[in-house]
Amino acid sequence: MPRCTSILNLKQPYRQRLLRLYPDETTPNSLQVQYYKLKDPGAFKNAGQDPALLRQLTLEQIEFLPGCTLRVKQHQFASNAYEFSTTSATSTPCCFSYQGKTYQVSLGFEATKEEFRSYDQGINPVTGKAIWGALLGPFCFTKHQDFASELAM
Repeated sequence: MPRCTSILNLKQPYRQRLLRLYPDETTPNSLQVQYYKLKDPGAFKNAGQDPALLRQLTLEQIEFLPGCTLRVKQHQFASNAYEFSTTSATSTPCCFSYQGKTYQVSLGFEATKEEFRSYDQGINPVTGKAIWGALLGPFCFTKHQDFASELAM
């Protein structure tokens, strides 16, 4: 479960999200990513680090975020080595509410086996300009531990 935190308070996530990957019905061998929010974020604080808590999550506790769907493109750059990048799958802005205010975001990422680069930006709905997030380039994350064995297949 991805979450965003302020560097000033790493234990206080402000943008927890669930991402659902599924086949893109319009493009063969492609994926889409749908973003969801938690209806009660406090109930699942740090659930990404607590598999037992995460298993308690039900469909009734999440909400789909309209306009927050990405199309995933796959690029093979070497034998058995891939990079994935995203573009918006809708023409609708991605919006979410936090502490009674509505925010607009531009979503995007690139991923390889070892790295994840987030291009998410908060957008001023009046000017259309980015006001927070990946303003100077992507946020880059390098994999230090593999959790594939924890996935139920």
